[in-house]
Amino acid sequence: MRNKYLIVLMFIIMGIYSNIAYGYINIYPTSFKKNITNGVQDKFYLYNRTEKVIKYRVYLEKSDENDMSEWIEIYPKSVTLKPLEEKEIRIAITPPQDVKNGKYKSKLVIKQVGIPGVKYEEKVNFMTMLKMTLVGYIGENNNDKKSN
Repeated sequence: MRNKYLIVLMFIIMGIYSNIAYGYINIYPTSFKKNITNGVQDKFYLYNRTEKVIKYRVYLEKSDENDMSEWIEIYPKSVTLKPLEEKEIRIAITPPQDVKNGKYKSKLVIKQVGIPGVKYEEKVNFMTMLKMTLVGYIGENNNDKKSN
């Protein structure tokens, strides 16, 4: 019986400290798979569910295969969110006219960064980073009709 209370107490403490000590990224939509033949614009929304101000740096990483990162523009490249605030990240993809039909990729990276002048009370701080693969199709995509 004593062990049962100890386990319950541990879960309560973990629940309290997980919101304080650990960061995470709330983003939607959580995927991008579209036909980009004629270019495309889209939005992602970041939401801060914590009680602290969080800052993110937003950038692209090249894909190992059929990279499209040079066709993508992101705005803004830095996002600061107050507690319970939501902001959007916009992307625009404009492929070159002479590009071959096929599937192209890039990685959208959203990385939490420190805020100058803000001191954190916790002894351990976790900065989170999300890497989301963006998939774009040029021409007809026979494998995924939903992407059109």
